[in-house]
Amino acid sequence: MAFVGSNFKAAAAVPFGSKGMLPGTVSITDTEFAAAILECGYGRRADWKTHLALNPRERADLRSYLKARLALVLACFHMDGKCRLPRPFYKRVEQSEKVALSFILGSMGAYLAARKWLKAGDDPMKSFLHVGIYAKVSLKPERLVSFASTSKKSPDFLVEADSGDWHVFESKGGVAPERWARICEGLKQLEGLPAIGWAGSPTMPAKTAVCVHTSVDTGKPLAFMAVDPPSDVQAGDEGFVLIKSAARVLQIIEAIEQFKALRADAGVQMPEQEGWTVAPTSVSMDVKIGIPNRYLRAEGSLLRAVAVFLAAREFLERERPASKRETFSERLRRSVRLKLRASSNGEDALVVPPAWLNRKLKRLPRHRFEGLFLSECARVLRFERLLKFVEVGDTERVKITVAEGPETLFTSAGLVLLGTSAGPSTIENVQDATSRG
Repeated sequence: MAFVGSNFKAAAAVPFGSKGMLPGTVSITDTEFAAAILECGYGRRADWKTHLALNPRERADLRSYLKARLALVLACFHMDGKCRLPRPFYKRVEQSEKVALSFILGSMGAYLAARKWLKAGDDPMKSFLHVGIYAKVSLKPERLVSFASTSKKSPDFLVEADSGDWHVFESKGGVAPERWARICEGLKQLEGLPAIGWAGSPTMPAKTAVCVHTSVDTGKPLAFMAVDPPSDVQAGDEGFVLIKSAARVLQIIEAIEQFKALRADAGVQMPEQEGWTVAPTSVSMDVKIGIPNRYLRAEGSLLRAVAVFLAAREFLERERPASKRETFSERLRRSVRLKLRASSNGEDALVVPPAWLNRKLKRLPRHRFEGLFLSECARVLRFERLLKFVEVGDTERVKITVAEGPETLFTSAGLVLLGTSAGPSTIENVQDATSRG
C-alpha cells in the first residue's frame, strides 16, 4: 500500500450503488455481465476498415471470433453460491491462454466498474466508447490516437455520462500479486489527458480518469480494483474532438454484428413493443438479446455510408502528395473509388452504386481543412439523417424497461438484454477502492 500513501491524500471505500460504506461484494446481474462482453469491442485491434465494412465474409469470421472469446470466458468460470470463480481446471490452463482471458476480463471489469462508478455519482452512463470506435471518429485523422505524451497507446474507453461529463477508463487484468504494478502502468497511460468533447460542443476535462484492475486467481472470486488519481489535464492542451454521428453509426453497425453473432435462432417479435426482434442467446440460457428491426433494414445504407467515411479517413491518414498534376480532391476521389471497388473487397462484397458515390464525392470539400474535413464528410453522408430514422431514443428505452422489468439493460448502441430467470446473480468481490482525496 506504499503506492497509495505516496500518491493519494486519502483512501476511502467508494459507495458503488449506495451512499454508505462499500460492502464486501457487489451484485452483478446476468444482463450486466452480458453487456460488459458486448460493450468492450474486439480488443485493441478492433480496427474498422473500409474492407471490413464492405466484406460480409470477414464480418462473419469476426462474429465467430466473438462467440469463441465469449465461450472462453464462460468455460473457465462457474457459480459457487453467489460468487463466480475459476473452475478447478483453470490452474492447468497454459499461461498464454490465461493472458488472453485476463485481457478480456480486464475490459469487462472496466465496463462494470464504469457503470457502478457513474451510478454512484447519480450520473448514469450514456455512452461507452472503446478505442476501436473513438479512434475512428476523431476530427483529426491520426493513425494512432495517443492521449499522453509519455504513453504510446490510447486509453481503452471513453465514457459519456448523462450530464455530458466525460470519464476515461483504462483496463488491466491479471493476478492479485501483480495488481499494483499493473495499476501503476495504467495510471502512467492516463497522464496528460486532453479535454474531450463532441464536435460542435465545448471540450471539457475528463471528470475522472480511472484505472481498473481485474484479478483472476485460482479458487477466488473475480476482484475488481478501481483507482482514480487527481486530474492531470494540462493547461493549453488541444482538445480531443469526436464526431458524434459517426460514433453512433459505427456503434449501431457493431450492434448488428453482435446480434447476428449471439442469437440462437431467428428470433421472435416482442409482443410488448412493435418493431423489435428478440432471440435467446447462444452463450447463455438466462439472457435474451433484442434489436430494433429498423437497424437490420438500414444495415446496407449504414455500411455504405461508413465505408465511404472510412475510405476518406484512410486517405487522409496516409496522404502524401506525389504529383503536382493531381489536386487534393482528385487524389481523394481516386483513392476512395479504388477502396470501394467490388473486386477489392471479395466476391460477396456490398456494392456501392457508382452514381451515388459520385454524388457524395462531388459534395466533399475540395481542400483538406484540418480538423473539419471529416466532420463535413459525415454531413455529406447524412449520418444525422440516418440516425434520425434508426436510433433508439431515451423514451423508447424507458418504455421497454418498464414493460420488461428490472432485469432489462440497454447497451450504448441500443441492443436490449433481457434476463430470463431470477436465479443467483453474478457477484464480484470488490476490494476497497481508492478515491480522490
